[in-house]
Amino acid sequence: SAIRHSLNDKGKPPRFIETRYGTGFRFIGTIEEERETKAIGSSNWQSAERINGNTTKDKGQNRYVLIIITTISLLFVSLSFYVYLPNDTNNLSSPNNLVEAVAPVRSIAVLPLKNLTGEANNEYFSDGVTESIITQLSRVNELRIVSRSSTFALKDKEIDPREIGKKLNVDALLEGSLQKKGDLLSVNVRLISTQDGRILWTSQNFERLISNAYELQDTISCSLAIELRTELCDTVPRQNTSNADAYQAYLQGRFQWNKRTGEGIKKSIEYYNQAIAADSKYALAYAGLAESYVQGIWHVPFASKEVLPKAEQAARKAIELDDTLAEAHTALANVYELNWNWSATEHELQRAIKLNPRYARAFHVQAFCFLILGRNDEANAAIERARELDPLNLVINTDKANIFFGTNRTDEAFQQWKKTLELDPNFELAYHQRAIAYQVLGNEPAAIANISKAMELNGQPPDKIEAYRQTATRYGLKAIYQDKLKDLIAKKARGENVSPVYPATYYTLLGQKEKAFKYLEKAYGERSAEIVLITSSRQFAMLRSDPRFADLLKRIGLPE
Repeated sequence: SAIRHSLNDKGKPPRFIETRYGTGFRFIGTIEEERETKAIGSSNWQSAERINGNTTKDKGQNRYVLIIITTISLLFVSLSFYVYLPNDTNNLSSPNNLVEAVAPVRSIAVLPLKNLTGEANNEYFSDGVTESIITQLSRVNELRIVSRSSTFALKDKEIDPREIGKKLNVDALLEGSLQKKGDLLSVNVRLISTQDGRILWTSQNFERLISNAYELQDTISCSLAIELRTELCDTVPRQNTSNADAYQAYLQGRFQWNKRTGEGIKKSIEYYNQAIAADSKYALAYAGLAESYVQGIWHVPFASKEVLPKAEQAARKAIELDDTLAEAHTALANVYELNWNWSATEHELQRAIKLNPRYARAFHVQAFCFLILGRNDEANAAIERARELDPLNLVINTDKANIFFGTNRTDEAFQQWKKTLELDPNFELAYHQRAIAYQVLGNEPAAIANISKAMELNGQPPDKIEAYRQTATRYGLKAIYQDKLKDLIAKKARGENVSPVYPATYYTLLGQKEKAFKYLEKAYGERSAEIVLITSSRQFAMLRSDPRFADLLKRIGLPE
């Protein structure tokens, strides 16, 4: 670092000193000595040394160059001894020590930056910078970067690098902290080996004015990429903004979206729109906006006929601004899927995966596309790939179980729900989905127990949970379905959005086929996005033998 500083060798790529990860450093500058006479027969020689094209006539500079070369040579030799010689002489005979000592880092988990600003309101910023670093590094072909959801599952936890390395199957962890000093934001990061907990690399103190905070993610990502001898900064187009207000609004949007709640989705849309208002060419903000509109159908819920056109417009704008953005193509694929345009869905997902083969969400969306189309083996392969890329993502793990169940791999489904709850025993969605499976299988006591637990984790008051449990136990789940139908009808009367698919579901479970088909036809007429669920949900099993079901699938372009 001192030599680089002396030579002002801070560019990308370096001019003088190359980092050779696992072996040391190498001097890569060119040195030439030119000798020429002023006139024939003159005994005076003029010497000029040129280093990388910089000419000087100061002969003293020659000694300076020799000192640098000697210093680097000694440094290289000493580092070689450090890397190649085992610390424990008892292990000298083991051939694996050498391989392990020089093995390059090819997979990294970026842990959430610790917010040391002293202000809880800055949590969105430390989380957002972390997510941005993950996104940038995931574009490096030579690296496998664990997705956000898996690393954020470790937030604020005391961790053993070796244990996390095994759990996430990574070579190293990138961890750090964010601090605020007046108008300056300061970030420190370090790379830790998951093999033995050694610190492999420690960054200098990255400092930026709050108004230039958007530069932090690029600076950190590029610095690490250079240390690992990978290409990033000169090959990946910028997808960020140079507008401080837009950047901070975008980070707020991501922070809210990741809550996966109705209120969080609505707030994320507000923040994304603020980011776009501040910078109308901010491609990531448009992609985020599209994603929020789509997810809002399930979480708010939004009426699909109202928000899908907005989502498509935002996704197309993101692609227009940056066609290399996998997030934008995935968002557009999601729009096409809910608009029943299956060929366009597959095309956009293939494009997204080609652009970023490590983008877990693209495989997640692809898995459900295959499931809806009845391509069960491909659906299971895609969700497993998503899980490999994001192994601690609770939604992906739960959906892997859902897809197992939807493809009649019932035992594997329950095993996967169990694994998900081992990751987090308080994950509401897993209990809710497992309850649906028990309903389909006719195991009412197990269904009641799981729904009760889901209600508890959802913050429902104890008296409401107890009332549900007593009603379900005394009168059976059909009484619960009747109550749910009343609630849906009341919501519709109040002007709230209710997809006709949900009443159709409860009428099916009650065995009332005519009313079920009546509401499914309404869903088709309204182009309700939720209707895509009927092809893979075993809740509609009793309708499958009816010719009207096959006709409905045909009309929305699905196999019978």
